[in-house]
Amino acid sequence: MASCKSDTDAYRKCLKDSRNSGGAQKCTHLAKVLEACREEWRRKNDVKLEFDGTRILPNSKCLPMNHKVQHCLKWKRGDESQCQPEIRALKDCMSREEGQVAAPTAGDKIWSDYKGPK
Repeated sequence: MASCKSDTDAYRKCLKDSRNSGGAQKCTHLAKVLEACREEWRRKNDVKLEFDGTRILPNSKCLPMNHKVQHCLKWKRGDESQCQPEIRALKDCMSREEGQVAAPTAGDKIWSDYKGPK
């Protein structure tokens, strides 16, 4: 979704700034702008998604691989095609190891593909 990159970057920067400032900054408005862009992109490209808000986080055994993926993506400026060995290693680990379930955040519930309880 390169068409939403500037909105994504603004939202991520807000989240980062919010974490660094102790959570005082609200990013809801930027999340809604990003979601409008994502929704338009999905509509134009006939993409149907559904998200129940459940996220599986890597456990301690897979965490080093997750860090490698994040480092690669940062180094390759988000180009997943250049990080496939790291991504495959993480997927393999996650398929073998039980991850940690993270509850949906307030931000997760903004996305239009969220279908869990509001």
